[in-house]
Amino acid sequence: MIGGLLTRWGEAAAPARLDLYRDQFVIFAGALQGEDGLFAHASGWPGEQDPTLRWARGDAWALAAGHDYLRARRIRGEEDPAVAAIVAAEDAAVLAAQDRPSGLWWTLVDRPGEGYLETSASALFAYALARGWRYGQVDHAALPAIERAIVGLGGRIVDDAAGRPVVRGISGPTLPGTRASYLAVPLVDDRPYGVGAVILALVESSGLPAGPPAGE
Repeated sequence: MIGGLLTRWGEAAAPARLDLYRDQFVIFAGALQGEDGLFAHASGWPGEQDPTLRWARGDAWALAAGHDYLRARRIRGEEDPAVAAIVAAEDAAVLAAQDRPSGLWWTLVDRPGEGYLETSASALFAYALARGWRYGQVDHAALPAIERAIVGLGGRIVDDAAGRPVVRGISGPTLPGTRASYLAVPLVDDRPYGVGAVILALVESSGLPAGPPAGE
């Protein structure tokens, strides 16, 4: 989650913070990214944890921060092949894991049909893929998935009795744990990190083409 902060800090005032984030991202990927391209929630957690599980919001923060970092490097005329490879592997896994009928992602990304489809992670995945497309890190084949996600997120925004929009289906605070503990996390409405993620997704996806250009 600190990746976005370090990237903004690096862009605004201290370019060395971009290097710090790059080093941290590579370390975390080395400890947490599996052969499937997805990330475990934690490593060496002191409590009970199943490290084979892939928790959606954790994966989504990693992907969102990774794409934003690559964007910052691209604007500076720089590339980072190591981070790009890590992010590309996660891109592929995330696109493959999307629940196509709903456009959203399961709270345990690698366990489709178990638990529930979750709003904040789905929004961060949509944001990350859209940002990646804008800066040449994601190809046109991802556009339908982004569109499906935005449509699905639209269904999570409802009006309350006073006519005010409410974002639903956000999982509450989550610690590393077991399958049972992840699936027991309750869904809440209008949690700030979920609302913020939806806003990011809607803004970043605005104006994107609906699909690959003709002939591709």
